[in-house]
Amino acid sequence: MAPVKKVIWAPVVLLLFVFWVLFARCRSADEPNASERDDGGTGIGGGRSSSTIYFNNPHLLREDKPTKDEDEEDELLSRNGVLTKGDRRMLNVMLGAGEGREFQEGNLHLKEAAAMIASHLRNVCNDQLRVTSMQAVFDNLPFVSQSVWKDDEGDAAQIANRMQIKLKKYSEALRRTKKRFEESHGDECRLFPCCEDYDVEKLDPLMTSSEQFGKRVLRSTTCDFVPATVSTDSFCPGRNATASFTDNAKEYPALKWQYFISPDNAYVRYPAHYVDRNVGCNDQDEARMRELYLATLHTVPKFIVILIDHGNSLSKNQLSISKAIGKTLLSFLSPQDFVGLVGLSSAPSYPLRDSCLSSTMVRATLETKIYFARFIDNLVKEKDAANHSLGFSKAFELIRNTVALDNRSSICPSMLVVYISRGLLSYLTEARTIMETIAEENKKLGYCVVINTFAVIDDDRPLMYEKNVLQDLADQNYIKYISGQLLRKAKKGMMVAVNTTQNLGSVVGNPFRVLNLSISKRIVYSLPHWDPVGKCLVLSVTIACFRDDRVIGVVGFDIHLTDIAEDLISYVGVVPRSYGFLVDVDGYVIVHPTFARVGVATEQPVHTHIVQLENRSGFQSVWEKMQRMDSGKDILVVSTGNRSEAVERMSFFWKRVEDTPYIVCTVVENGNEEGKVLKTNEVATPSDVVYHRLDMVQELKKCRHMKQLATSKAAALFLASSCFYSPFEFLSQKETRRNVQGYMAYISDNTKLIANPGLKSNVRNDVAALVNIVSEWKRQFLDGSIGQYIVRRYVATPRGVFLVYPGTMMDKRYDPTKRHWYLRALEYPGQVVLTTPYLDFGGAGYIVTVSHTIYEGKSAALHGASDAIVAVMGVDFTLGYFYKLLLESMPVCARDRMACFIMDDMGYLIAHPGFVEPNGKGPVEQQHITHKEPLVANDVLNHKEFVRKKLCNSFSDRTVQRFYKFNTSLDVTLTNLVHGEHCSRYHILAIKGTNTFLGIVNQTCDMVTAFCPCSMVDRLCLNCHRMEQSEWCECPCECPLDVDLCTNKLSGDQQFYPSCLHAPDDVYSFGVDSPLLESLPFCTDTKCPLRTTESDCFGVLGCEWCQLEMNGRIPLAHPFCVEQRRCFGGILGARTPYADEIVGLQSEEYLGMKNTPVGPVAGGIMGCFLVLAVAVYCYRHHVHRSHMHHHYVSTVPDNQMRISQLDENEEQDNCKEANAVGQSNLVMAAFENAPDISPYRISTGYRRPAGGDSDHGYSTMTPHEDSEHAPYVEPLLLGRDKCRPEIGRAHV
Repeated sequence: MAPVKKVIWAPVVLLLFVFWVLFARCRSADEPNASERDDGGTGIGGGRSSSTIYFNNPHLLREDKPTKDEDEEDELLSRNGVLTKGDRRMLNVMLGAGEGREFQEGNLHLKEAAAMIASHLRNVCNDQLRVTSMQAVFDNLPFVSQSVWKDDEGDAAQIANRMQIKLKKYSEALRRTKKRFEESHGDECRLFPCCEDYDVEKLDPLMTSSEQFGKRVLRSTTCDFVPATVSTDSFCPGRNATASFTDNAKEYPALKWQYFISPDNAYVRYPAHYVDRNVGCNDQDEARMRELYLATLHTVPKFIVILIDHGNSLSKNQLSISKAIGKTLLSFLSPQDFVGLVGLSSAPSYPLRDSCLSSTMVRATLETKIYFARFIDNLVKEKDAANHSLGFSKAFELIRNTVALDNRSSICPSMLVVYISRGLLSYLTEARTIMETIAEENKKLGYCVVINTFAVIDDDRPLMYEKNVLQDLADQNYIKYISGQLLRKAKKGMMVAVNTTQNLGSVVGNPFRVLNLSISKRIVYSLPHWDPVGKCLVLSVTIACFRDDRVIGVVGFDIHLTDIAEDLISYVGVVPRSYGFLVDVDGYVIVHPTFARVGVATEQPVHTHIVQLENRSGFQSVWEKMQRMDSGKDILVVSTGNRSEAVERMSFFWKRVEDTPYIVCTVVENGNEEGKVLKTNEVATPSDVVYHRLDMVQELKKCRHMKQLATSKAAALFLASSCFYSPFEFLSQKETRRNVQGYMAYISDNTKLIANPGLKSNVRNDVAALVNIVSEWKRQFLDGSIGQYIVRRYVATPRGVFLVYPGTMMDKRYDPTKRHWYLRALEYPGQVVLTTPYLDFGGAGYIVTVSHTIYEGKSAALHGASDAIVAVMGVDFTLGYFYKLLLESMPVCARDRMACFIMDDMGYLIAHPGFVEPNGKGPVEQQHITHKEPLVANDVLNHKEFVRKKLCNSFSDRTVQRFYKFNTSLDVTLTNLVHGEHCSRYHILAIKGTNTFLGIVNQTCDMVTAFCPCSMVDRLCLNCHRMEQSEWCECPCECPLDVDLCTNKLSGDQQFYPSCLHAPDDVYSFGVDSPLLESLPFCTDTKCPLRTTESDCFGVLGCEWCQLEMNGRIPLAHPFCVEQRRCFGGILGARTPYADEIVGLQSEEYLGMKNTPVGPVAGGIMGCFLVLAVAVYCYRHHVHRSHMHHHYVSTVPDNQMRISQLDENEEQDNCKEANAVGQSNLVMAAFENAPDISPYRISTGYRRPAGGDSDHGYSTMTPHEDSEHAPYVEPLLLGRDKCRPEIGRAHV
């Protein structure tokens, strides 16, 4: 038994020894260290055991005390935000300089580090991307001049002509379909009701999946939607309905939905499909179909006032019905109509968005409908009875203030008042009073106003008298109530009794038929509409059908907007800085660069007038010419806003699309109407360039590059849709091996004998230039020193030619010219541009792209920023590589309470210690300096020459975006400008030749003395009424964009803000079977398990230094390097953004505990208690002296306490030990992970949407109505709080 006892007590003895060591260390901590005893000792040379380095350490200031003259000079320099001599001394010590070594002309060491990083990034571009080699290729290629306006046939005219040909094709098919419906209508009534039970087992095998329609469809028949209020016998679209639609689909495969709408709100749609009954079958498309039906029949503007009673006479059910009727009527209106809205109780109420809404009517645009619907939803039952007379008086006033009557004309405008009420009167003679008001007001308008009434009733409450009153109001029965007066007879309206919200579209019917409007017989084109089933934008083309001069319905097609506007969507002008847009004759924008690209749009666009987007001075006159003239050209001279009073010429070329309401316009921003293009060259496509569809190239050796099918033997050539004459055709058709072979054969053919497979003329020339770089990339791929941190290299041209190495497959929707790395490089031509971190679609985790532009070729190779850009090159690095670069450039960054960072010109962080610490806090995308370093950001704003607050209008979601712009040309080191700041000292310096800055921060306090106000739950700015440069620091945020619904103009200074560019497109990965990938070898094996140190593992592609257990809190006994998906973010088994984590991996600590005998386990438990006791003792004894021993203590905490919670229980006389760190955690809560929905985004369904990317590069956040008045903590008061919550305690 003796050996067993040794086994049992050996660990106990060992733990007792550990206990003694810990206790000794704890006691020794009471004694002041060397740096505290010695005034001059900084402890920097002592390695990691040295104390925290403080910028404002008084001991550091005693050495080499400045003279009085130096103090005066320091004060003058500090006012200008330049490093003082005192700052230089402190930073010199902080960076580890020896005694007596001084800074020369500013912070020498920070400048050396910045210069080192700048040089390294330049070498990356030259050596790894081979930018100089690529530029030399283009410099040796011939370019020829080409005009944008040649023989009166500019780009606008060519695009308009192609668009007219397409629309004419569809319109002719629509007329043929119309004729067939008119001939066969009512002959046969065989229905396939989508909303009823059907034989799934019988029909399902006949259905096929369709990307075009977004669901499984049955192409052999139509689908019929018949409301419950409509008899199936009365709806007979005819025997030729299915045959007509099927023939159209065969002839025009790009057609979306085809439909026929009857007058009683039933409709048939092709192809047949299942309907989601959870959504509501009859309500799913009813409003859309009714809007199309009415807009097709009545093309003249209508003036509608909706009057809703919400007085005390209505029950809860009746009020709900009234609201539903009001919103149904709103949905029937089209943008050409005008609408007014009045809520009526004892006094009228109006939508409060614009003051003009109480006096005039506005166009029924999507935005108007949304705000009016919100107003209706917010109506509540009032305590007082409705004043019916006052309501009608206000309704007539709205019409009178909007409609300009022509007394010389006998034709009345289409004016209608819709009154929704129970009809209960307050006194017996009130009916007479109401009728007198109507008679008097209608007389002023020539008795042209018609009145419709809706009687809302409960089934158990008969309202005979009230219904009679409402019927008399609809008939305008003056004789019954007013005697002795000769009154002109008015047009009769209609009264409809409603007792349910079901099938309201059919119940309401056509409320405009009482206006006796003329019926249009021409084709009607709509504005873009978001198809919720097919998930795309469509244009509707409709026409009315007649039988014996009687309207029998409307037939229509939905056409892909991508198909109609493909030339504008992919437009690349001959001259740089060119773009195009498409509008209708009323000025509403259909396609514009500031909107989401049509092919990748995810929601209904808001109707926006072109004058709002093109808000340059003088554009109004250009627009008026565009309305008057079918085609033309105009030049607009605008000021650039520079102090030199420079001006810029903008050339507008437009052409009306014949027989349609659409206008095409192309714009050249720099006024230069002549550009250069590559001259036709022979293409020698090397064997190491293949088309990106590697799955169709059998003879090529393939490998696995993270989560992508790839090859290291060749670069992959990808042609974006903009490379093709018909981008829509390319996107809508599946690629085959024959297509792939045809592309490469044509590109490689120098005999001109192979037919063009549909590529634009200059694509071959772009490919001929780019392929010259592949051999050099392949050589660099084997460079192990830096290649192990590189994900991929690539280059793209403005036309969309894209070359990537290692060769990988791309989704055909990908457009390199719409990606962040490409767009940012265009902002800084000739410089090294870094993107902020983003998640790699190929599986490499979070990456940063380094990109650089290539100029148009010049024989002398002398280039400037004004030269045309012909390509952009990029290389993807792992996120960890840049923090590793920081540590190598400035080793002091690894010390406690020190933080080094790299940020871009908008203040978004690229490298920061918070990005690499294994804290499990999730994404690191779009992290701003105001989120991570609010103390620094608060002071930085005082440097007016360094940073500016800017604004832009985002029309897609109706917000004003506030953001920062930092001056990359400033050649000074910035430091604290506000005196008296004792918690954080920083220095920031521009990294020359890039769009980035290098910063270093030293935290010396645990309490917060300043912070950047940010809404905790959305992106709403805390004060949208003020935006002073240095008034306060705020996170990038947004405010509502106020578009006056009456004038369709922006309010106040918003009309002068520039338009925001739309956020870059999302990237879609090309799906490959997992078993196939798992069977392939890696393209580059970084041998993660063989890397035994953190420095050797950190930042390496596909590797992760695993430091924490699965709970994210307990450190591993033996950290190790492992494949990324096994330990994402440094946490064992953590979830990955790709959902490919491997859970259950056992660390060495777990493996070592297998088969452990009972004795050591018992000893371990005893030891744990002892260690815990020592830890508690040390913590309690040194709570005021302790600091965290991480690489860096962030100013942003881990908990998620809201600022509003700080206002409660602040003053307590009897409180426990104060904890400054806990207070910091509470104040700075939630900055790490900003919420992700904007509060102002206009939704397509009278609600705020769940997301959107149009945020100008910001993370989006969640809706919050009253953030502007959210509780706010005064920073200076925080330091005076006597009681602070303990860490981990709930603060309520």
